[in-house]
Amino acid sequence: MLNKPLTVLNIKDPHFRGEFKPPVGREDDFKADIDSKIEQVVNICKREKVDLITIAGDVFDIKQSSKYDPNKISSILKMINKLKEATNLNKILTIAGNHDLPNSSVQMKEKSVYQLFVDAGVLQDINKEYTIDTKFGVVHFKGFDYQTKVSILKRKLRLYHKKINKTNKHFYNILIHEHIVPSNDKSRELKYLGSNMSYESIRKIYPRFNVWFCGHFHKGYDTTTVGNQTIVNPWNFTRLARNNYVLNDEHIPNVTIVKYGPGGVEAKDISLVVRDYRITNIDILEEDKEQQMDISGLLEQLSRTSIEDKELKIKLNRSQKLLLKDILNQAKDNTQE
Repeated sequence: MLNKPLTVLNIKDPHFRGEFKPPVGREDDFKADIDSKIEQVVNICKREKVDLITIAGDVFDIKQSSKYDPNKISSILKMINKLKEATNLNKILTIAGNHDLPNSSVQMKEKSVYQLFVDAGVLQDINKEYTIDTKFGVVHFKGFDYQTKVSILKRKLRLYHKKINKTNKHFYNILIHEHIVPSNDKSRELKYLGSNMSYESIRKIYPRFNVWFCGHFHKGYDTTTVGNQTIVNPWNFTRLARNNYVLNDEHIPNVTIVKYGPGGVEAKDISLVVRDYRITNIDILEEDKEQQMDISGLLEQLSRTSIEDKELKIKLNRSQKLLLKDILNQAKDNTQE
């Protein structure tokens, strides 16, 4: 049992790239910008005595596992470990966002680099509920991976909402990767926002949930509390060069501190210091090209082995995953030396 208030730091959509080249349109010193923000978060964790970190999806930026190599995996691992080691419980709770999934498909989660980090114990996936007993009550964390169909997500939320035991001794936290914005925000007019989940609707439909940690939409809002419900939806950590919802000088990445104690839930936003971002108008199609699946190596292997049997091809795919696991373990060993 934790004999003090539980303190959580939330990071939204870090889109870690490590040794991958900077995002399309970012012409500043991208690596220095990320390193500076990680160092700031580490200092905040120490100052606020943070117990764990939450990330509601898009831990990684590059979706396709075939594009990773040992150096790229190792560089991202160092970033994540630096954040973990700054927390008292050495833990980061996560769900899979669309960028964590090959082809943005939850059905391909088992083949993702995200899953490799989960299997290796680097990240704690909370699609299965994670709880912490504290002096002031039980804190529950439940996450829901990105779904291409919002209806599936809503059904899962309703089922979990019906199950929970709502008393004053329990705090229920939801990690969700979906576009959730205030009803009166002009961003709801953007065509690519497929969700109709507004602040007002989730408060009304799911009154037993205490804290929502929102991911996916990179625009941020001040943390708000109405009654017993708090919505944490800050600006995202990594500035991708998209100007369709925000101009550069509006984007100020921030993290949120949430404490669970005798007075209930307390939250505050903390802005991170960043350089001014250059205004760029990028071609979204160029950005999408980077996320396309690179299967040339796999096709070459299959052509050389002349495998026609489907079962053998499946085994070959599994062997590739095992190879990636070996790469990750090797990267972990290197960071500990």
